[in-house]
Amino acid sequence: MSMSRDKTQTMPSTLPKRIAPILPWLILAASAALADTDHRDGFMRYARVDRPDGSFRKLFIDEKTLGALRLGQAVSDGASIIMESYSGPDEVRSVFAKKRKNGRWQYGSLNPGEPLTAFRPRPQCSGCHVAANDSDGVFTLSMLQRFAETGEPQEIRCPRVGRIPCDRSVYDTR
Repeated sequence: MSMSRDKTQTMPSTLPKRIAPILPWLILAASAALADTDHRDGFMRYARVDRPDGSFRKLFIDEKTLGALRLGQAVSDGASIIMESYSGPDEVRSVFAKKRKNGRWQYGSLNPGEPLTAFRPRPQCSGCHVAANDSDGVFTLSMLQRFAETGEPQEIRCPRVGRIPCDRSVYDTR
């Protein structure tokens, strides 16, 4: 019986020694898990674009803008679109975002899991989106409009690999 009591008495004193070096990391992980830090909060997935190299993209629109689109209104200031770029089934490689302000899109990026408030501007992204000027700089605008009409996320397959935008006709789901 005293042996059992000794084990009980020694376990608590050795347990903190094992946890102490990683305790700050455990607290940080728990805080992140409990915090409202997911960039998807308040967003709906409207599209997925698959690529032949196994990579794919998921696109999200903020719920307020989606509501306006469902009422037939245009994309306006305050709108946000998020694109998660995946290199494998559960491997988010990067998160890109664009926010509408003063009638123009501001392009930027986030780290996976960060809130939209962590938006870091990347003006160089606008260079690729010039090719989508006739659809307000949104390559997937027809997919977004179709989602607003049907409520069904749109899916397409783009024949190009990497970050090269697809031919505009690929995005047309109408």
